[in-house]
Amino acid sequence: RYNRKNQVHGLFRALPDRVPHRFLWLWDSVFHGMAFAEYNLEMAKDAIKAVLAMQDKDGFIAHMMSEEGFISEITQPQVIAWGVWNVYQKDKDKQFLSYCAPIIDKFLVWTMKNRDKNGNGLLEWFTEPDYTNCRCGESGLDNCPRFDFDVDMDAIDFSTYLCNDAKYLSFIYDEIGEKERSSFYMGVHESIKDKINDLLWCEEDGLYYDRLLGGELTRVASFTSFLPMFAGICSQSQADKMVKVLLDENRFWTQTAIPSMPKDSEFYDIDMWRGCTWLNLNYFIMLGLLKYGYTDIKPYR
Repeated sequence: RYNRKNQVHGLFRALPDRVPHRFLWLWDSVFHGMAFAEYNLEMAKDAIKAVLAMQDKDGFIAHMMSEEGFISEITQPQVIAWGVWNVYQKDKDKQFLSYCAPIIDKFLVWTMKNRDKNGNGLLEWFTEPDYTNCRCGESGLDNCPRFDFDVDMDAIDFSTYLCNDAKYLSFIYDEIGEKERSSFYMGVHESIKDKINDLLWCEEDGLYYDRLLGGELTRVASFTSFLPMFAGICSQSQADKMVKVLLDENRFWTQTAIPSMPKDSEFYDIDMWRGCTWLNLNYFIMLGLLKYGYTDIKPYR
């Protein structure tokens, strides 16, 4: 894994800075690319290409990588197809889509093969239960109380990201004329969508939760419980139930933005993933609210 420097030479100008962020991170780079696309499309594409260029032969893409060729042993949320599609909207560069599509395809195939131990179509994060401060760096949510369980579980966020990226990879393949792969990934999207609704939805609470491999929902609410709106997974009635929970001022609706854990949780704290606000998840939730017609929600007063 130290032989890729020539592959990415020049692309690593997309690094956020040289000190202290001396690495690229997978989903951070997608967010950077979408921001760069507002004023420099080549920089935007480089931010994403730099990550894709570090793919292993088996399809794995690491969560962290360096210009010198180092890559980590875990991955991160798969949002690349979604990001590529958004960057593509700026100039309709089909060569960019054609470059990215087969790499993303291999990554999603690797993810489905290596992060679904029970074979039910939903994904489990790689976790490190003994590492208290970062039990799940792969999720991007490090020490979120969701990972206080010392067992594998079908993860609502991981499964939702895959469901969403499969849909956008389908769009990408359709745009470049590869109808068979487009149909395949739309089928993946629909299959995961059905499984998320069948296995991860709690009608009583009006929220989605992680599911222990034995079949029990964890019922640990967090801002990830609202992500299915972002991917268009839930029905309007399910979205209405979630928004009722979201706007509860004793739980998620705060004076700043949506916290990582609800205020009434026994786990609520000032730590970043145990109570504080995080921009990217708030952005996903905002997009989900707009998708389901919630365009006039007023800020907390």
